[in-house]
Amino acid sequence: MPYDVMQSQLFVLRILSQCMEAHWKAYREQLTQHLRETSEQDSESATVRDGTSFNGSLADTTVSSSITAIAAARHADPPPLDDGLAKYVLSVLTRFLHDVPTGEDPEAKAETTVNSSSNNSSNNKNKKGAETESAPISAHNIANIQEAELSNEIYKTAGRILFYISASNWPIVFARLKARIQHLSTTNDDWPETAELKLLETASLNQRRLGQVLTELRSTFLHLKRSAQTVMGQVLHKAIWNWIEVFPSEFVLLCQTQKRMEGEPHILFDICHSLATDNKRRIHFWPLQTMLLILCPDILLSAAMNDNRSNMSKKAQFLEALKKSLRNKSLMEIAGLCYVDVCKASTYVSKNDTSALRHMVPEIENELKVRRNKGPR
Repeated sequence: MPYDVMQSQLFVLRILSQCMEAHWKAYREQLTQHLRETSEQDSESATVRDGTSFNGSLADTTVSSSITAIAAARHADPPPLDDGLAKYVLSVLTRFLHDVPTGEDPEAKAETTVNSSSNNSSNNKNKKGAETESAPISAHNIANIQEAELSNEIYKTAGRILFYISASNWPIVFARLKARIQHLSTTNDDWPETAELKLLETASLNQRRLGQVLTELRSTFLHLKRSAQTVMGQVLHKAIWNWIEVFPSEFVLLCQTQKRMEGEPHILFDICHSLATDNKRRIHFWPLQTMLLILCPDILLSAAMNDNRSNMSKKAQFLEALKKSLRNKSLMEIAGLCYVDVCKASTYVSKNDTSALRHMVPEIENELKVRRNKGPR
């Protein structure tokens, strides 16, 4: 596509994105102001109606409910667009999801990761020679770099618009996701088009919506084509992180209550566990399995405290495999990344909370320090 056409696309997308963001911000501010005024009026009328004997407790209750309502208003979804308009915008915007590579070839990516350690030494030896012999970057290469950067910016901007649409018209976005997942679980094509799965990366997924996605995948993930499973593992890992970062209060409450996320993520964990039968597959699925365990605080705590090596659950076996993989050149990097996810997630939880994440971090830190000092075997 011509570079100037891509620039025009980005310009239009940025205008639409900023309009949507401004509208959403104004709507939240208006809703917050309305709730604040309503709570003040309710407090005044309650004081006049109930007299002095219950004023203190009544005022405290009113203030507490007001704070809760106002906090909820700050995370309120935008008002829904007309269904026809939402479907049209969604169909147009999903085209831009095809312009960014997804790394759909599991064999190539896994091979690159598995062999990265052995290649590092030879790369270091040839580094000086490469620096002296490298030719100046050609105009063609510069143009390719600029086009790639522009494509990435288009993808990010389109993603912000899709974030808005998924918040305002989630049923429409979810229906499209379900249709794509169903197609990928029934197609005879071994390498089907999976770009639309990146809707999960861009969607506004609160706890309820993420639970719906997990429920859908619980029954379809095993039937997806191998390449689609790989891509789904990548985008779902990122989608879970997006939920934690956009709705941290929901994640903290999940950890505090020691309850599992809706959608039974532990079942999807077991499915991934059965598929991760070799190093290449483990590289793809272990990060997702780590996040799925984090969505099950009670199971994670039980697995982390499991000292019975002769009768370990699949979750405890997974945690033990991560620890042992820090000594394995092929899996050391991916195991370290999984541990980074655990440590990062633990920063959202108070040090005073009795959570599996906080329980695991000291041991993880010790393991990483030992590995850093000894190096891989």
